[in-house]
Amino acid sequence: TWQLNFEAVKAINPASAEVLQFSAFVAPEAIPYDLLMAGRASLGDLLAEALASAEEEAARFEIAELLEPLSQYSLIRVDAKSDSYTIHRLVQEVVKIEMAEAHRCLWSERVIEAVTQAFPNSEYGNWSNCERLLPHTKVAIQLATANQIESETTALLLLRTGDYLEEQGQYSEAEPLYQKSLEQRKRLLGDEHPDVATSLKHLAELYGNQGRNRGAALL
Repeated sequence: TWQLNFEAVKAINPASAEVLQFSAFVAPEAIPYDLLMAGRASLGDLLAEALASAEEEAARFEIAELLEPLSQYSLIRVDAKSDSYTIHRLVQEVVKIEMAEAHRCLWSERVIEAVTQAFPNSEYGNWSNCERLLPHTKVAIQLATANQIESETTALLLLRTGDYLEEQGQYSEAEPLYQKSLEQRKRLLGDEHPDVATSLKHLAELYGNQGRNRGAALL
């Protein structure tokens, strides 16, 4: 039944079908419109064109139009009050199962790029947005690990997520993200690159905040 619904949505609006594919690779609950708006340039030509409006209000209207067929066929549930929507986990799994492996990898890479663009730095004024995006960030990191995707984008996402978790006092969750970011940047960029120094600085500060000065000194 769902497969028939997928095909019906694709016939109505191919861009809506791509939103459904995107939605299969993020956390299923409370997918914010902001994620689509901020990451649209990374989601392929079809969605980039469908979400081309620069004005925020017009962009939200475009997203609502794309979500309408998905809602009509009960593939998602829209929460207009929070500008977000939810997709059932089983729908996500069916969508992914129907894809070829190369297509799943493509959408994994697109979602990692989009989430990285959407996830802001961890300054206080961004905390509410960071918290809203955190479940999707964690899923993107899982995708990168499962598909062995190493890139400057993935390293940046690891760093930003670790930085926010550190700000929230979640040191044990932040540390492995910082370590993975550092390892990837060393492999991709070499030990002398400024981004490697940035990752080292964040990890040293984390150790310092925990009173682990010996660990910081050894970096």
